[in-house]
Amino acid sequence: SSLHGRGCSIGDSGSLTREVDMLAAVLWKVFLLLHPFMVAGEIAGGNPTCWQGGFTFELCCDERHGPRGNEACWDAVFHTYRTCCLGVGGDEAAGYDDLLQLGEQGDASVLPRLLQMMSEPEACYEGDDKPQVMCRGTPRGLSATEWKKYFEAHAKTRYMRTDWPPGLDVQALWERCCAGPDSESVLAEMEADCALGTASLLYGTVVMMESQVGAEEARRRLVMAQAVRTRNWAMQSFDCHWSQQVNHANWQHLSWFLDAPGGYGAQLPCDLDVKIYVHEPAELEDLRREPIRCAVRGLCFTEVWLHQYLRRSACRVAEPAAADFVYIPAYSSCYDLDVPPDRYHDALEKLLEQGSTLTHLSGTAAPKLLLPFTCEKWKMKGWHARLRPRAIVAAVESRPLVPAAPARHGPSAMHG
Repeated sequence: SSLHGRGCSIGDSGSLTREVDMLAAVLWKVFLLLHPFMVAGEIAGGNPTCWQGGFTFELCCDERHGPRGNEACWDAVFHTYRTCCLGVGGDEAAGYDDLLQLGEQGDASVLPRLLQMMSEPEACYEGDDKPQVMCRGTPRGLSATEWKKYFEAHAKTRYMRTDWPPGLDVQALWERCCAGPDSESVLAEMEADCALGTASLLYGTVVMMESQVGAEEARRRLVMAQAVRTRNWAMQSFDCHWSQQVNHANWQHLSWFLDAPGGYGAQLPCDLDVKIYVHEPAELEDLRREPIRCAVRGLCFTEVWLHQYLRRSACRVAEPAAADFVYIPAYSSCYDLDVPPDRYHDALEKLLEQGSTLTHLSGTAAPKLLLPFTCEKWKMKGWHARLRPRAIVAAVESRPLVPAAPARHGPSAMHG
């Protein structure tokens, strides 16, 4: 991928070039500066990086001091009424490099403007011979303004996790344009006006369909998105919104998660000499529903990716007797199984029962039950004593937190 128009790309070696590296440094410094405020559970008014050394929002920004706040608070660097009280980063004429420099100094208020600059496309095709990349809007579909804001919001998700602006999330846009009985003709008009934008909108509805209707409808929506993209394949090199703004990572895994595994062949490599039996009985399906929705968040939700990998891995074997480990997928972070809700009790009892059976096979070196905890807590409150003797625990911390115990983190490491 690349940051188009700014001489910045991620090469084959995976090294980060100057601006991406600098932006990462900015984000990290801002995190360090904001962390005390986030831990306290609230962020003070204005730009919280300003409120240090006795300076506060109330002292500096109260209206009784006048339209520019308390002049005694400001300096000639980046502590100004505009940056501290209004949270508007940098001078109005500041360019991209100027804002990056301010960000390196710890001015968090520049981030919205930096992200805005990075989300704007450059060198867009302007010829009239390719109307399907213009995104001028249609009477029954999305307007030109809605497309513009949609693409800008998409672009920002390429650099940091952020909420979509109200009314511009995929579900709101879909319900506004395409949820009626005439959706097929509306989508055809939108494709003629903004083909790959329409494909990206369809891709975005796959998660929504999985949650609201089920996997089959999600697959159907994925097929629709792929069909629009295929019909307009040649437009990908002309459409600046598609190449520079749309976050393709949002859906690159969809066909992987929604397709059938297709047997036990070596679809994905296994670099270790280990054999794993993946146990997926129908009666435990409640513990692994909606993999796409469950996979959209951070580290704790890599449990879903682990499951999907093992389903297609060359490590997988067809019989538990041939396995070193038995893996029974349960999306414990997604479904808050550290203190399991009552509705999952029966399924968890069956998991324990079936895990016990599969790890006590007669006449064989019984496999161990593999328990991956991709967050910092033990899952399944009260069960660790019952599970531990016959299980191998893979956790992000070598001493996972036990629910209701003091919340102290253990050493960070994947540890068995």
